[in-house]
Amino acid sequence: MPFVQASSQLGHLAKFAKSGLRRTPVRQNCIVRAQNESSLNLPNPQRHELESLKLSQKVRNSVQDAVEGLGGRVTVGDVAARAGVKINEAEEALNALAADAGGTLEVSDAGDVLYVLPSNFRQVIAAKSWLLRAEPFLQKVRDASAYLVRVTFGTALITSVILVWVTIVAILSSSSRDSDDRRRSNNSGFTVGGGGGYGSAGPRIWFSPVDVFWYLDPYYMRRRRLRQESGQGMNFLEAIFSFVFGDGNPNESYEERRWRLVGNYIQHKGGVVTAEELAPYLDVPAAGQDADSIVVDESYVVPALVRFGGSPEVDKNNNLVYKFPSLQKTGRRQVAPTPSERVALEQEWKLTEASGGQKAGAIALGLANLVGVVILGALLADPQTRYSLAQSSLSVVLSSFPALQAYAASFFLIPLIRWVINQGRNRNIQQRNEARQSIAALLQRPDSRLRAKLQSASEQAQRTVISDKDIVYSSNKDFVEQNLDLDGESFDKKLAELERGGAFDSRVDRGGDASREKKAFEW
Repeated sequence: MPFVQASSQLGHLAKFAKSGLRRTPVRQNCIVRAQNESSLNLPNPQRHELESLKLSQKVRNSVQDAVEGLGGRVTVGDVAARAGVKINEAEEALNALAADAGGTLEVSDAGDVLYVLPSNFRQVIAAKSWLLRAEPFLQKVRDASAYLVRVTFGTALITSVILVWVTIVAILSSSSRDSDDRRRSNNSGFTVGGGGGYGSAGPRIWFSPVDVFWYLDPYYMRRRRLRQESGQGMNFLEAIFSFVFGDGNPNESYEERRWRLVGNYIQHKGGVVTAEELAPYLDVPAAGQDADSIVVDESYVVPALVRFGGSPEVDKNNNLVYKFPSLQKTGRRQVAPTPSERVALEQEWKLTEASGGQKAGAIALGLANLVGVVILGALLADPQTRYSLAQSSLSVVLSSFPALQAYAASFFLIPLIRWVINQGRNRNIQQRNEARQSIAALLQRPDSRLRAKLQSASEQAQRTVISDKDIVYSSNKDFVEQNLDLDGESFDKKLAELERGGAFDSRVDRGGDASREKKAFEW
């Protein structure tokens, strides 16, 4: 059955079930889930426009990577935890990918939804859109453009230094030679006084602006990749740009990385955690005089609750824990691994990633340019010099001199401003990192109160694995062919068995790390 028909068939399932199957909370839960699924507004795969194109590229790529890493059989919670995206983003992306790739929607007897995508779903979707096929090429174009910007800025510095000092030499030389010597000089090259004859002033100098581009490396991308693989840094042209403008935000991927850690941790702990357990990954308030005061305000947990669909719960001992039902349902038997990082630390901003020698070279060139611009400005204060320069082949220097002055000044002014801003940024980063590390240390040596909270969360933990035997509906099969218990006879039979001292479901783990006691219905 086409994937899009899942919505309507789930609606039929709910309609048939309304009359006689609301006799227990568990069965009612299944019906409510089915009704919710009927309003999913699942995309129609027959439409020419791909649903995947409506997703942001970042979310789409993250979800695709997560689905591939999980083997193609996933729940919304699996993908949200693995990719670090919001629950609603994961659901929207899975609906789009399943529709575009011809995936299957499966529903368990408890009403949990499972998405099954083919192993080559990326290729299937890409084959339907030239925009998706062109994305790798467009990314290469963006990378090449970014490289050209960095190299052009370094080239501009060297060009400015050469142009300024050539002009200075030409002006000084023109004042020390008489006009007869200048007329007998070679007619080729640039001349401050223009062509020969007519009493033109200025010496002839062998110089071509094309010469400043000799150092450009046409095989840069290949060489840069080899340098990175061998542990080498940036080249000198990049170092010039890096000195002035820096190397971008060192925490550009921090949000994505830390939400993956949070999702992984919650799923690893069975979907129930305390605020202190999440604190090493979140933006916690700075610690006061008392190290324990950092755990009083738990408002920093709110972003995690919003992203992963969690809610606070208070147990009988007034311990506050946070439950994430969506992350308790999974399509894989393997327990989520322990997060790779115990604390999600931010990196401090640096002025530049260039080496010491590269920084020294960039500063030397910047000083040479600045001194040259100052000297040239003093020489151009003479009207006769300005007139002679305007008549020469180096007249471009006169028209571009304000830009040369601005470039020379900004070469040191911009790094200075950046350095001041970075000091404030780094102070805030240090405070946040210290707060995270402080709580991480508390978790290693918890007091009695914290131990009670951790124990409560562990006891409420639950992990439900949706296996093939639990599936009661699949969108790749016709509705009438599926053995659906619409009259409730099988349900009543199972309930009677349970009331006589019944079975436990091996697919549900309760008790987190403390125990694996089975306490759920087996249908």
